[in-house]
Amino acid sequence: MMAEQGLALIVADLGHARLHAGLSLAATAAAAGRTVQIFCHAEGVALVQPGRFWPEDAAYQAAGLPTVADLLETALDLGVAVMVCQSGLALMNLSAADLPAQIEGGGLLGFLERTKGSQLVLV
Repeated sequence: MMAEQGLALIVADLGHARLHAGLSLAATAAAAGRTVQIFCHAEGVALVQPGRFWPEDAAYQAAGLPTVADLLETALDLGVAVMVCQSGLALMNLSAADLPAQIEGGGLLGFLERTKGSQLVLV
């Protein structure tokens, strides 16, 4: 039996709908047994910023849907690996110490090496 292809997401946009869809995809793929890795590029680092609020989440919650933060937590709980761009941390005035322990800093080259052969999706 052939191993399931991994999924690699690059978060480069802070649009709520894109983040919600990307994290939904990541969590669903992880729940289905796929290896999933996310790379937050430049402004995309704000995805993992503690306390980050998206105003659009109110409408999603009212419809019974999870928030972006809920989806990120679920993805992490399901074993999704998250790497943030070192340059993005500087751009967003954050340090690795500001982030949850399971999120690591790194670069795009390392991410691409780690995800060779994975399906690549830009969010």
